[in-house]
Amino acid sequence: MLTVLKNARIIDCTGNCLPKGDLSFADGRIVEISQSPLSGDVEIDVGGKTVLPGLIDCHTHLGITPTFYGFAIAEQENETATAVKCYDQCLSLLRCGVTTVRNMGTKYDADITLRNMIRAGTVKGPRILASGRLLCITGGHGNALGVECDTPGEALRAARGQIKKTADVLKMIATGGVLTKGSVVGAAQLSLEQMRVVCQEAQRTGKLTGAHCIGYEGTKNAIEAGVQSVEHGYAIDDELAEKMLAQGTFLSPTVMAVHVLAVYDGDDPVGVELREKIADIAADNERAFKLCRRKGVKIAASTDMGTPFIVPGTLIQELAKYVEFGMSNMEALMTATKNGAELCRLDKEIGTLEPGKIADIIVVDGNPLEDILQLSHVSMTFCGGQLFYQA
Repeated sequence: MLTVLKNARIIDCTGNCLPKGDLSFADGRIVEISQSPLSGDVEIDVGGKTVLPGLIDCHTHLGITPTFYGFAIAEQENETATAVKCYDQCLSLLRCGVTTVRNMGTKYDADITLRNMIRAGTVKGPRILASGRLLCITGGHGNALGVECDTPGEALRAARGQIKKTADVLKMIATGGVLTKGSVVGAAQLSLEQMRVVCQEAQRTGKLTGAHCIGYEGTKNAIEAGVQSVEHGYAIDDELAEKMLAQGTFLSPTVMAVHVLAVYDGDDPVGVELREKIADIAADNERAFKLCRRKGVKIAASTDMGTPFIVPGTLIQELAKYVEFGMSNMEALMTATKNGAELCRLDKEIGTLEPGKIADIIVVDGNPLEDILQLSHVSMTFCGGQLFYQA
């Protein structure tokens, strides 16, 4: 059955915008994009709304409650509660136009289970590239969601364990973080040797990699180990940015995750503590982002969904921050479409609107090239040509 979206502003996220045209798709893939009217078995007149690729969030934590107490809650919740929360968040992501997520750490490997259910058509949801449990040192950052390992041999065993569970991504903790009690913010955690054996195993088995990095030494170790993406990346300097560019390492910046803590003005004692912990790195957030962009490092939009106040719709505010930091609206859109697909190694299938690609398509009411926040007004979300959400 051929479906046609008619009278649309079409942003293909290769850098082009067709002011008025039609787009057709069938059997889950895009067939044609044309300025001339197209005919189909099903014709949907979108009345001048904007059609663009489904959005990609390259750093989420499905199953985590987005409050100051998210990690503590995760430690207490059972597997069923975590799975239900993952599913509810996935439905919210669809309503926000997110059709693909790279999930970077979930307890019980619940993201792997949900990914399999979505692939089988048992439930609706975005495409999930799942890490399952992340890899960390004993008692290190994120240990509530992790497999603890303290030697290269243990790291390799942990990586193989996640691969056996069919994880798509191997997430490593290169430095201490903000949300884990007892974790020194920015201190190196997994060693260069540990991350190197994990990256080598990932390369051998065709898996993705990423590392939590908010301190200089750990970030340097992660880049030298060969990770595909630096997550957060607040301590990046010129030397590291140039090495990232040379190696093709992506920045997954999670700007809003820092911003919401830095501007918190409430009196919750945990919130105040987190604001103080983040103070020293908050200023580096914008600096590192601008440095990487200036050096030509590819940036893939990411939110750290599941951390305090970071909910499914935060991806739109994340892109607004990128515009505030100097990107054009088109460039920001491409971080959440084309670049995200490249990081996920899915750029031949998704990320842009082109004939032959999977029909992951969203329809938004306004023009995000004029106002990026118009992405908040999603009226339709198609995943693989199936209408999964309609306002």
